[in-house]
Amino acid sequence: MVNPLPIIDTVPTDIWVDATWEEFLTFADDPSLESGRFYYDQGYMRIEMAALGSAHGYDNSIVSTVIVLYAAIKNISIKELTNTTFKKAKVRGAQPDIAFYIGENLRLPPRNNSSVNLNESDTPTLVVEIAASSL
Repeated sequence: MVNPLPIIDTVPTDIWVDATWEEFLTFADDPSLESGRFYYDQGYMRIEMAALGSAHGYDNSIVSTVIVLYAAIKNISIKELTNTTFKKAKVRGAQPDIAFYIGENLRLPPRNNSSVNLNESDTPTLVVEIAASSL
């Protein structure tokens, strides 16, 4: 017998809940929830379905510009990824606003639209999450 897929109504959003890695993947890989942001950390998952407003976009742009400008002035090798999903199987999954790979000789993720597999690529050097006062 095959178990039916869980329905988003069965899992609270915007709070951390107990979950297995497989339960997390069921939600994170569901195409009907592609606008959600999914996080997993050592047995807990969080699903955020809130829309992002202009304040978030403005703050995100400022932070990104400052970091990239600093790296350019200091001649630091940097690769920026925006709103990218990172997964380390059975350990952690996240979708930070901005992630940076800084330095040379890093195992960068392949250029495709799959989640970044942190078992095959290096973890970003710097991760930025822009949060409202509700965090």
